[in-house]
Amino acid sequence: MTTQTHFIPTPIAYGKKTQAWWAVKPSGRLVVFVHGFGGSAVSTWNEFPDLLPKQSSCAGWDVVFYGYDGLFTQANISAQGLHDFVHQMGTKPAKVINPTLNPKSRRDSKFAYSSILIVAHSLGAVVTRRALLNARKLNRPWLNQTQMVLFAPAHMGANTIALGAEAISVIPGVGALLAAVAKFKFQPLQDLEAGSQTLQLLLSETQQALQAGDAPYLVARAVYVGDKERIVTTNSFCDDPPLMILAGKDHVDVCKPDANYLDPVQGVVS
Repeated sequence: MTTQTHFIPTPIAYGKKTQAWWAVKPSGRLVVFVHGFGGSAVSTWNEFPDLLPKQSSCAGWDVVFYGYDGLFTQANISAQGLHDFVHQMGTKPAKVINPTLNPKSRRDSKFAYSSILIVAHSLGAVVTRRALLNARKLNRPWLNQTQMVLFAPAHMGANTIALGAEAISVIPGVGALLAAVAKFKFQPLQDLEAGSQTLQLLLSETQQALQAGDAPYLVARAVYVGDKERIVTTNSFCDDPPLMILAGKDHVDVCKPDANYLDPVQGVVS
């Protein structure tokens, strides 16, 4: 008989359509998934919500799939929303968790996390890095227990025409021929242009923080890209480790595990 490790998913009042899988027996670890341009809180990650909780080492992990407006809202504004959510989870998580649980399962008001992992895709890497830089300016106490794992990050810029074409192809009434002007419709594409002010400031502020020697959370633990990547620039960002290449995967499917493609799950677990 299979033991239940997580309660059924529940929406929480942060971000856009954010959902949480709370652990039945929490171990003090939190994983937050942050989707990319045009993505959504849960569907971007394919079978991650089903596969990750089934890993024996993840039985006590709380897992949150965070959503935000990845089409029309500037990356820096989305970053502040993510910061506010992670700050709440890093300081008083019971206030977020307990209203979604039945009284018998609620956690002690002093419950706290010892580890926070943010897993981000594409634009989500820009949003995440900016959120952490904002937290640094505010001396948030949870920063030193926070880490990142990134999939196809767009922090060094992207082919915005190709990225825009992907988004508008699923929006009714907008044809693929408009891909070249999509960046004027979708604000985040302007943020992701190579050399944009958003990306230049992200890089320079990260470099300054790393030179200060007290910001290990700004270095990704792992960066994964597919060998079919054609959208984001894959140059190294500051002190991030060398890329981990996933064979046969492109920008979209690199972060979508299934029963026959478990590399993303194993990357997060490790």
